[in-house]
Amino acid sequence: MSAAELNTDVSAVGAGDANNNVQSADSILIPAAAGESECGNINIQLVDSIPTCANGQSIVSVCASRESLSHIVPPNLLAQVEGDEIVLFLPSDLLDTSVIESNCVDSVLISNGTSDVQTDGDVKSGQVTEQNIEPSMAGREDRPNAQEVGGKQSRKRGRHQNRHKRVKRKVLRNSGQEYERSDGHIQSGRQLGPACSCRRKCTNKLTEAHCERVFNDFWALGDFSQQNAFLFGQIKSLAPLRRRVQAEYSRRQLTYVLYVKDCNGVDVRVCKQAFLSIFGLNNCRGRVENIISDIAAGKSVPSVDGRGKHGNRPNRTEASVIDDVKNHIQSFPSYCSHYSRKHNINRKYIGADLSIGKMYDLYATQCVETGKKSASRDCYRRIFCNDFNLGFATPKTDTCRTCSAYETLKAASSSDADRSKHETELTVHKSEAAKAFQLLQKDTGIYDESEQLTLAFDLQQALPTPKLNVGPAFYKRKIMTYNVGIHNCGQNTAVMMLWPETVAGRGADEIGSCILKYFNSVTVSSRKLVVYSDNCSGQNKNFTIMSLWLYLINTGKFDEIRHIFPISGHTLLPCDRDFGDIERVLRKHEQIYTPDEYSRIIASARRTNPFTVHQMMRDDFVTFEKIANCTVNRKVTVAGTKVNFRKVTQFKFNKELKCGMCIKYTHDENENWQQVNLQKRGRQYVKYTDVRPIAKNKLDDVTSLLAYVPPVFHAFYSSIVSSTRTTVSNEYLD
Repeated sequence: MSAAELNTDVSAVGAGDANNNVQSADSILIPAAAGESECGNINIQLVDSIPTCANGQSIVSVCASRESLSHIVPPNLLAQVEGDEIVLFLPSDLLDTSVIESNCVDSVLISNGTSDVQTDGDVKSGQVTEQNIEPSMAGREDRPNAQEVGGKQSRKRGRHQNRHKRVKRKVLRNSGQEYERSDGHIQSGRQLGPACSCRRKCTNKLTEAHCERVFNDFWALGDFSQQNAFLFGQIKSLAPLRRRVQAEYSRRQLTYVLYVKDCNGVDVRVCKQAFLSIFGLNNCRGRVENIISDIAAGKSVPSVDGRGKHGNRPNRTEASVIDDVKNHIQSFPSYCSHYSRKHNINRKYIGADLSIGKMYDLYATQCVETGKKSASRDCYRRIFCNDFNLGFATPKTDTCRTCSAYETLKAASSSDADRSKHETELTVHKSEAAKAFQLLQKDTGIYDESEQLTLAFDLQQALPTPKLNVGPAFYKRKIMTYNVGIHNCGQNTAVMMLWPETVAGRGADEIGSCILKYFNSVTVSSRKLVVYSDNCSGQNKNFTIMSLWLYLINTGKFDEIRHIFPISGHTLLPCDRDFGDIERVLRKHEQIYTPDEYSRIIASARRTNPFTVHQMMRDDFVTFEKIANCTVNRKVTVAGTKVNFRKVTQFKFNKELKCGMCIKYTHDENENWQQVNLQKRGRQYVKYTDVRPIAKNKLDDVTSLLAYVPPVFHAFYSSIVSSTRTTVSNEYLD
């Protein structure tokens, strides 16, 4: 049905409601614009409603930033979409936006901000069934907005009320359809009533086909309040033409006249019996009587449906108490994690030594001290879970999103063919992840360092300094101590590079400086280096680290370097086991005052193969910017194919290619290396030439905690220099 036909049908009910009925009936909207992409064979359209795939597949929504789509979506289409976050609608077999970049998508549909849904074309106008209730309600209060698509707004799983039996039953009832009552009995649907027998012969004024059309359009509204609003407009009040008693004693002060529009849109007066029959309200006389009562009371619109609504809630928590709970939760410093901010951008984390129970105990103590009324423990927990997206500690490794997506699709598949397809795709994905670990096991088995040196490195979760167990410490920001672990896989030994944020930050230059310090502190006899790390682009997988490998090759430290990245979600490296040993020991220490204490604790954390700890100084940190500037980060290989840096799983550097590198997109040893030309080596420059200042508000918080730190440790804090800047709201622990 077209939009024009839909408007024609609605006009039979009432011209005043036509605009609302377009969205309430089929919710079919015409695409706002269409255009062709200049990238590959992708056909991109701008739409105002969620589409349905022609081949029966389900639609998956993907949130992407405007910048990431600038090379895919034509500028004339991108300019018509508002906001920085744009929702893409893809077939369910496409799991991420990386498929778009490989030009494997036949069609990409971009949301223009509306929330209406296109229903199945086989469903007649206004007809609601058990099968199409959920998609027809998906555009209402249960639909997440663009921000929620990019990341959850709360810790708790969202409620999908449109899937509740009670809500589905209500939709069917308001649409006049047959439904199953809560007691299990089947309630028949609405039907046209019998013809009237009045002297006006009302039924003869309208054809049977027109009456049926008006009946269908009325119940197609599907909303109790909209139906009442329409009935309200079809009833008029008049002064009585004739009275049999005196006016002041008459019970009938007004006469009510009922109308139904004919096929030409003209109001036709009918009796009450005919009015109830045409709209299928024979057993709902009270509904019309309530509307007449509103008209008699002088109301311009009918009363809002008040069924199931009341204000008698004596145990409701006061708004001021709820605000106090929210303010208390917000008073704890929260941090972001680079492992989860990509897919859950709103997720933040507070100290691992806290819990909801401990936070409530602190809140209750605060209420007693201030004399304020406190909320219950259950209320505190509900507010924490429903209104905040907070976790405790930070996730070092995430579960694989691709595995979870395939498992979900496999469980939701309705046919054996789809289930088999998703199971095959999951098997291929796990097989690719297993190849990376087979490479790691193979490289780890090489014990002779003269043949090959195999390392794995990673940055541990930031360590708060000082670590205290007193109440005020939970509300204060702290100095962060960073630790980079470098694990020798062949010898099963590990070196920890430790420094506080007063010395340096934790970007790619700092990670590269730790690796450089490692090679300067150990004796390396091998000419071949193999390195493993996770896919964190800010610290490990970036051109700064690639510049470090070029520097080591060109200075003659190694003849060949391979940097391998396991599949995201399957990156459990030997460093993670080292960090687990450290964190297990740190949990036993309730108070740690300085980075020097962290150094001593880490050094004694393991009896077998103890950790070697190096405290990084300011002069140890160098910048690789000059080296990176002397190279060209080319986007194509020597063969002319495009380089997708994000999907590369292996980099190789050797002395034969002093001004280049080789890449692979899989962990298959049989895959050919692709060569990328770069430029010559540079030299290293000192990055920090002076003391690194700390934000003033953070230093104030740390200084306020010195009362709980023994004076012997105050020398570290007295050497800290403050700056005029303040701590940003998003501070990362890892």
